[in-house]
Formats: sequence, structure tokens, C-alpha cells
Amino acid sequence: MRSSYWIASLAAALALVSSLAAEPAKPGQAVPEYGFEDNLKEALEAGDKDLAAGKLTDAEVDFENALALDPESAKALERLFDVYEKAGKKLLAEKLLGRIRGGGRLAQEKLAALEKRLDAIVASTPRAGPTAASPSAQTVKSAVAGSAPGPVASTTATGAAPAKDGLDDLEKELTGGLPPASAAPDSKSARAATGPSAATAPPKTAGPPPAAVASAVEPPKTVPAPSDKDLSKLSPEEKFSQSLELAKKKDYQRAIPLYVAALQANNGLLARDDFGLRALSQNYYESRSKTDPKNPQLFFMIGWFAELDSRNDDALKAYQEVAKLSRAGDDLHSFATLKVEQIQALQKQFALAQAQQEAKKRDEARQKELAEIAAGKGKGLQPADYLKKGAAAFDRWKKDKAASTMAEALAYYLGAVAVDGKNAKVRLAYAKVKIDQAIAGEAGAKDVARTQLETALTLNPDADTKKQIQSLLDGLGGGKPPKAK
Repeated sequence: MRSSYWIASLAAALALVSSLAAEPAKPGQAVPEYGFEDNLKEALEAGDKDLAAGKLTDAEVDFENALALDPESAKALERLFDVYEKAGKKLLAEKLLGRIRGGGRLAQEKLAALEKRLDAIVASTPRAGPTAASPSAQTVKSAVAGSAPGPVASTTATGAAPAKDGLDDLEKELTGGLPPASAAPDSKSARAATGPSAATAPPKTAGPPPAAVASAVEPPKTVPAPSDKDLSKLSPEEKFSQSLELAKKKDYQRAIPLYVAALQANNGLLARDDFGLRALSQNYYESRSKTDPKNPQLFFMIGWFAELDSRNDDALKAYQEVAKLSRAGDDLHSFATLKVEQIQALQKQFALAQAQQEAKKRDEARQKELAEIAAGKGKGLQPADYLKKGAAAFDRWKKDKAASTMAEALAYYLGAVAVDGKNAKVRLAYAKVKIDQAIAGEAGAKDVARTQLETALTLNPDADTKKQIQSLLDGLGGGKPPKAK
């Protein structure tokens, strides 16, 4: 089941990230209906209030919601430890303490104090055994059947193995592990139906009372979902809509995985207004990876979101981390390795295209510069500079025979003609360059050379210059100079 699920989900993610870039927010798009800071503060305040009132299950959900908003919140982590301590949930407290250690957000003094408190929980927790107040495994299973798995550790019974974080819970939800939300009653109504909790009601002598079962695993706060449908059976559009409703009601633990599942199944939902849930989901996975840096599934989601935003460098780093943390041969490892290869190939293509584009821009700028030089408008050039630079470029061309070098030489000679065209020597110099071009096979160069030489003869050249001009004209087949006007 797990292997087939990952193949299906990863294939869906691959199809999505390879075909889409993130779409920008459309003009007039609604402002998120909930703010990150306000909701974090509200969740923490609600948790403090419930904790002070002894409503441990409600407080646990409040602090888990706070951690869904900010997985590194030191206050939420400490308060959740308080809840586990008072509820006697030693395994969850121990797991949470490991998470706190990994995050490095608490001072050593506070961490040491929590270590001592954890030892006290272990020392004061009675050994497992059949007692009148201990529900059976089947009873506990039935009690938690209505709980909704989220992207963070969910509430479990005392002594039960805590749920895994991240996509393990998402997998459970997508593969049918989540029962209808209507099966999970509101915590307050549940307590009203079963009586006071075991912490306040005295135990009875005959059998496990309903109050004991209810106190062992109190149902968490829930947001009603369609009563006749399992969330895992909803269409992508229904999952998307339901995730928004859950988020608006502050149930972020269920909203985030449901939202991600909707996107993976239908990439067209990216264009819809998500009321800030996308940014919240990205923030969750990025923050959670800091407190759980060895969880490859968290980095997979970071890479997935980064690729949606066309942040290929960030996506590459995340997928490389997935490949490093996952086991060779696993579906997740194979997918991450494939994505690394694809992104690297894309980056090479992009770098090549970028280099070509930069070369094109440089060429266009150079052509513009040479056009200005040819028109006699070269920046910072004096009339004498044109012939000097033209001669230097022409000498280089005789060695490298590069078209760009000849273009540079011609530009300077044309610039010299533009600024000093009544100078016979300038025309003669330009004609010599065109004759060499003609010898090299340039079509039309011979005619240009002849025109320049004939024009030079009309400019009253000195005897030596006139002799050179006449000699070149004879060689081109135009021995008679034109008549002076």
C-alpha cells in the first residue's frame, strides 16, 4: 500500500512541477482572511486559557495549531510539553523534547529543566496493566477513530506510539485512514455526553466507566466536514474548498495536508484564490524541516513548492537533501534523484540560453557603437584617431582574418571619411582596405575602392599621393582620372 501510494503521489507531483510555474496573484485578488501573526497569537492565548482551565485536550489542539503556524515557536513547544506532562503522556512528551532539542530554540537551562520534568513523568506513570480505569486497545482505537491526522504529531493515548510527522499523516489521509469528520464529536459535546473527565470524577468500582475512556483519549476540536463523505474521497475541488474552510476556522493541522493533496491532484487550482493558505503551507514545511532536519518528506514538499514558484536553485537543494536522507531504491529517493538530474539539465540549458542572450546583447551594443563610429560620431574620438584605430584594426585583421575585426577597421575608416572626406589621403587609405577585401573575395569591394580612388584624384592630392592613387586605379582597370570640375 505504501509503495503504490508513493508511486501515485510522486507521479502526480512530477506531472505538476514539470508543467507549471507559479502564477502571480491576479489584480483584485482577495486579501487573506486570516493573518499569520494574529492567528498565532490567538492560538497561543486560547491554549493558555484552556490549560489554565484544565481543558488539556483543547489546550493540546490549540498549541498544535500554533505549531502548524510556527513549528519553531518556543512558547508553543513549552506549553505543549506542559499539556503532555499534566496529561501523563510520557511518550509524546519524550518525542516533543527530542523535537525541542533538534530545534535549538530553548536555552540550556530550560532544556535541562524539561529533562528533569520528563524523568518525573516517567517515574510517576504507572506500569501498563489491566486495571479498572484502563480502556482496552479496541476501546482506545474506537475513541481515536474520529481524530484527524495533520502535518504534525497528533494526539494519541498514553503509552501508544506517537504518530509520525509530515507526509506520513498526509499519506494516511489520502489512502483512507481518515474517517468522516462527522464521526468526531466536538470535545465539549463529547464531555457533556460522557460526564466529567477522569481528572475530576472519582472512579467507580465496577468496570471501566465511560468517563475513564473519554479521559484516556479525548476527541480533539474539529471542524465539521461533509457528513456523508470521507475527506479522502473528496474530489480535488472539494478538497481545495474544504481546506479553505478548515483554515478559516483555524484548523491548520487538517487544512495544510488537504490543500496540498488538492494541488497535487489538480494543478489548475493554483490559479484560484487560496486566502494565503499556500504561503502558510510553504512556511510550515520550511520551518518544520529546521526542527526535524532528517525527515526527507519535509524536504520533498519544500522542493515541490519551490519548483512551483520556479525557484529552481531552492528546489535543487531540497531534492538533493531528499536524495541524501532517503534510502537508495525507495520511491522517494528515485524521484528526488530524477528531479535533481532534470533540474541540473534545465539549469545547463538556461545557462547556455542566457549566455547566448548576453552575447547577442553585446553584439547589438557593439554594432550600435560601430555605426556611430562609421558616422564620425565616435565618443571621445578626434579626426586623427579614426585613421590610427582603423589602421590598427586592419593590421589585426591581416593576422586573424576575423569578420568582426574587419568590421571594426571599416567602421573607423568610414568614420575618417565622414569627418575628413576632403582629404585625399583618407580616401586612399580607405580604398586600400577595400582592395584587400576584394582580394579576399568580398563582392563589391573592388567597385567601392575604385570610387574612393577616383574621388581622391579630384581633391588635388600631392604628387606622391596622386602617384599611388593612379597606380591603384591602373591595377583596377580604371587608368584615366576623372576630369576636375
